[in-house]
Amino acid sequence: MKNLAGNPDCDGFIKEELRLANIPIIEAQDSNGHEVNAKVTGKLGQFIFTRYWYYWVVKGRMPLDIAKILYEDPIGKEAVRVAGNCGCPPPEEGAIYYDDDWNRLISDPDNKQQTQCEALKARFPDIMEKIRFVYNAKDIARKVFVECYHIDTQEGLNLFTKMILLRQL
Repeated sequence: MKNLAGNPDCDGFIKEELRLANIPIIEAQDSNGHEVNAKVTGKLGQFIFTRYWYYWVVKGRMPLDIAKILYEDPIGKEAVRVAGNCGCPPPEEGAIYYDDDWNRLISDPDNKQQTQCEALKARFPDIMEKIRFVYNAKDIARKVFVECYHIDTQEGLNLFTKMILLRQL
């Protein structure tokens, strides 16, 4: 993908990449401070696609079982990076765990994180109320997702879109 940072013609390139991947184009909410000062972005289902330097950042909840299928594809393994990790680890390493009430589960077997976060709970009760510290999040999670990807190629973007459309996410 072309480096679009600082490119005044970025919207044309973005529209073409989105068109090739069958991603509907929407108006960008706020591009100030982003690497690419775009006026457009993409949205497909619950997924938001934002163009950065030479890659796309995608936010949305990809179920872990589908993230694993993406990772099994050679293109997905190299060009669709879980949580933006350049090491291209398997999706389990970037998974986010939730209980049935949509509380985010944080593994904290020795209670150190919970103790450190008590002060934050007082300052940010709306955010912290949706977090539960547990011994092992994997063991009790009811919902597991990968919530952020960095996609480096048009082929990766096309694959990601295909997976969303096939799975009706």
